[in-house]
Amino acid sequence: MSYDKIKSISFKDNKVFITSTCNNIRPLHFNRCEATYLTHLLQEKGKNEVLKVILKEFWSGNFQGRSTIYGKFIEIFNLSKKYTWDNTKEEEDVGKVIHGEKILYSYEELKEVLLKEFFDYKEKCSRKNLYIVEVDLVNYITKLTAKKANLSRYKSAAKKFTMAQVEDIKTKFTQCPVRAIAI
Repeated sequence: MSYDKIKSISFKDNKVFITSTCNNIRPLHFNRCEATYLTHLLQEKGKNEVLKVILKEFWSGNFQGRSTIYGKFIEIFNLSKKYTWDNTKEEEDVGKVIHGEKILYSYEELKEVLLKEFFDYKEKCSRKNLYIVEVDLVNYITKLTAKKANLSRYKSAAKKFTMAQVEDIKTKFTQCPVRAIAI
C-alpha cells in the first residue's frame, strides 16, 4: 500500500505547505507544495480542523514520518490501543458488529480525541517549559544516553529537559528518587 513520507508540514500566509514524497518511487525526492484541500479547510474552518485531518491521516497510515511532531505523537497515541482499525468506523456504524468486532468509536470522535491529546503532548514537549532533573536529592543529570547518565553536584551544569523527557527519565530511574525542578 502506498503512503506519503512526510518531512514537514508548515502553515504560512494562511496556507498549508507539505514537504513529502511517495514511498514507492525511488530515489526518494521530497517536494514542498501547497496542500490546496488543507489550505481551503484552514481558510474556511480554522487551524484546529486542519490539525484534525492531518492527525487522522497519520493515524490511518496515509501520512508517515517520525521526524514530524505529528508522527511522534501518533506513535505514542497508538500505544494506548483504545482506537484501532477494527473498532473505529463511520458514525452510522457505531454500535454495529462488523467482521466480528463491535464498532465503539466514530472517526469524528477519534479526531476530537486526537486533537485534545495532541495539544497535551505538544505542551509536554514544549521548549518553553524546561526542567532540570535532580537524582538522589544531591546530583543533577548533565548528559543522558540510552545506556548511562552523567551526574554532577553542580546545578549550573545540569542539562535542560522537557516534561515529556522528564517522564521518560523517571521510568528509567526506579531505584532512586528523581525530581524535576522548573527553571
